[in-house]
Amino acid sequence: MSGYRRNRPSEGTKIYNRRKSLDSIKELMEKNPAKAKSELYRHLSENPDDMYAWFYYGKMCLNESYLDEAEYAYTKVAYSTSRNKYAGITGLGDVARLRGDNATAKKYYHRSIAENPTEQPPTYFILARLETTEGNYDEALRILSKLKPSNAVQIEKIRIYSESGDREKAKALAEKIIPETAAEKRSLAFEKAKLAIIEEDFLKARYFLAEAKEYDVKDDDYYKILSEEARLALEMGDYQLAVDNCEECLAANHTSHGFNYLTLGLAKQGQGKYKNAIDCFKLGKSEPAISYLPKSGCSYFLGCLEIIMGEEEFAEKHLKESIIPNVPPRFAVVEILVNLYIKQGRAKEGKELLEFVRKNNPDYYNPEQITLCEMLLDKALGNPLQNVNYHSYRDRQMISYDKSLAVEHIKKNHQISDPTAGNFAPTIDIGVLIDEITPQLVEENITIVDTMDRYFIDYPNAGISKDGELADKICVVTFPGTKDILTMYPEVSSKMTTKRDIMATMGRASGRVNRIDSFNKRFANFTPPKK
Repeated sequence: MSGYRRNRPSEGTKIYNRRKSLDSIKELMEKNPAKAKSELYRHLSENPDDMYAWFYYGKMCLNESYLDEAEYAYTKVAYSTSRNKYAGITGLGDVARLRGDNATAKKYYHRSIAENPTEQPPTYFILARLETTEGNYDEALRILSKLKPSNAVQIEKIRIYSESGDREKAKALAEKIIPETAAEKRSLAFEKAKLAIIEEDFLKARYFLAEAKEYDVKDDDYYKILSEEARLALEMGDYQLAVDNCEECLAANHTSHGFNYLTLGLAKQGQGKYKNAIDCFKLGKSEPAISYLPKSGCSYFLGCLEIIMGEEEFAEKHLKESIIPNVPPRFAVVEILVNLYIKQGRAKEGKELLEFVRKNNPDYYNPEQITLCEMLLDKALGNPLQNVNYHSYRDRQMISYDKSLAVEHIKKNHQISDPTAGNFAPTIDIGVLIDEITPQLVEENITIVDTMDRYFIDYPNAGISKDGELADKICVVTFPGTKDILTMYPEVSSKMTTKRDIMATMGRASGRVNRIDSFNKRFANFTPPKK
């Protein structure tokens, strides 16, 4: 018996072996995540009380968007007797944040700081960013003031100032900072680029983004720079650069993949690859770890494409999903839903939606936008129309489909003296034009810009567009679901998306958009290790 005891490993040896095993797993996490997860699962089966292992298991699950599994692991750590249980509490905050529950996330972060304030600079930064996202800029600055002064803290303040609209203070602070490390130089260049983007100085923004990319370390900040450059490229119409950057970020499983899916979808749409764009928007709205803002954008643009394609049930669902809780919806969503309700004979629901918007956000929207929607709904309900005078196609004067009224309106509101209106060529007879275009008001030509049905009809030399370009199409705005003309105006071809455009490319998808499928296959059925 005594010999048996001599051969048993001591408690110290057991701890050493556990640490050695865990260290080897941590080395695998970057090189081979799948193998690391398998090894970590085995390790936990043998050492179910190893809180270090549970923490890393939670971290791996979080990185792959398995939030329920991550929450399970972090809870084990947070409610243990480990001296590092604050890390588990922070992890629970990360899970809540990725679910969009910022209030719960902040509670966990504050609790984690209270547990161990000396180890928490990253948590202070996350808290400050949450407060900034919610518009609580003074509170964000107060949180940062608890940290020792450093370049990192000052650079974070630049971000807060720029997002709060105090750009002069942000620029002044940026000029004062003397970065000491490559990471600080890169972060400072990145913030300067974002400031330039806000001011729409895109050339300066590209310069600073290029400077930030010189520090070619493939860490989280590097992929944030790529993401920002992709959004700038999208803004400037450089769709291929946007695609390349987003796909590199997605391949690296960068944590901002929600925005990358949104940008990639818009870039693919800009390239005319609508099937690929739809796939991107679906992925961007469905991954559990993506925050509300990119999910909202993906849901909105997906809903717009589905409206054009006639998939109205899905479109309504996704447009409603684009509304962020406790945030006024973009009015384009309200307008499109009103359009849809009118087409489906649900004008009363449109009225209820508009009354809700007016009641809850009285100062958030342009009154003319609401008035226009009310006019559309009143016409649909057979109520008398308000006598409102508008002077440009942007305001969309109501016209019943009566040729004489249509001609009178178009001639009155598309004069050269009206700088906001498009100008038809003087040789075009408006009455004849209406007869020509009416048969072309067909489903294949329909699109949704912001409200009401619009048809883009090929018509070379139609006139001068609202931007002063030679137009080769005529945009006809009609009452939802009918051929009643509200107004029409000359338009150039750019940025037109019709059902015909989409359907012509639906079989030609390309690009890397299947990451969520691989996630689901790799970890479809989670069973926690047995104690």
